[in-house]
Amino acid sequence: SARPVRRASTCPRDREWHDMLTELTHCYDGVQNCGAFAAKLKAKTGWQGSGGTDDYGFTVFSSGRREVVGNTARFVDMGEYAAFWSAQNGTNETIWLWVLGRMGDNMIRELAPSKFNGYSVRCIDGD
Repeated sequence: SARPVRRASTCPRDREWHDMLTELTHCYDGVQNCGAFAAKLKAKTGWQGSGGTDDYGFTVFSSGRREVVGNTARFVDMGEYAAFWSAQNGTNETIWLWVLGRMGDNMIRELAPSKFNGYSVRCIDGD
């Protein structure tokens, strides 16, 4: 019997996040200069206050994050915040996140404060 073929998917690297957002928004000045497009990425529900319009079908839910302090982990900012890991190359210790907040109109790129915290993962089709 034939084995099913598994499709490859991957977590986008930092540059791939930038390229994907540029393609979605058609803003070629760098996503940090693109103005208010975060609402178009956000799900219509699941955000405190009001949701987004999800114009691009990206459907970002406000998942919050897992925060580690000492030996304790807790979940925070659910309903207010979503951040996505970007994949890294080699032994690079710099971890970039792509972040949306409840009150902001942009998706921003920021350094992860700790590699022990937990953030969302968004995989893309490898084909």
